[in-house]
Amino acid sequence: MSSKDTWAGAAADGSKGTEVGNKAIQTRAEGKAEPGVSGKEDKPDDPMDFRVPEACVLIVDDNEINCMVAEEMLKPLEMKIEIAVDGRQALEMVRKKEYDMIFMDHFMPVMNGIEAAKEIRKLEGGYYKKVPMIALTANTAREQQEEYLQAGMSDFLSKPIDMSELYQMVRKWIPEKIRQ
Repeated sequence: MSSKDTWAGAAADGSKGTEVGNKAIQTRAEGKAEPGVSGKEDKPDDPMDFRVPEACVLIVDDNEINCMVAEEMLKPLEMKIEIAVDGRQALEMVRKKEYDMIFMDHFMPVMNGIEAAKEIRKLEGGYYKKVPMIALTANTAREQQEEYLQAGMSDFLSKPIDMSELYQMVRKWIPEKIRQ
């Protein structure tokens, strides 16, 4: 998988994004090195030239394929990854554990990403006010971006997610003290 591969927004039936997900999984299973990730081709300013094995990240997405692809894209960073299938489950998980970063899909059943972000920010304690939450969305309209930020999201990534943009986002928001 190259840095040009993406994490596509797959439909609930898995009709979109499957090819990317399968390619990511197949590439890892075959043990193929990825440019910029293997360590042999890294440059000092390469956004993929870092690891965060101490980090624990929560991915919130109701689509199983999106979650599988996200895990594969983040695997080279060696972070611990947990999954929530909707905003309500994410809220329950965040109440029990402190994550270093949260990737939150917008459109989900039960509780969407915007509602979940607002609820997380309302919780008592400094952690809930500062934990980085990144919206994952196919909707890149300026008004929508503003809505994410007003809801308490720290930033956003547009779907399909580009691997190098994802790594840049992790580097930007993950606490520096746990980077390697």
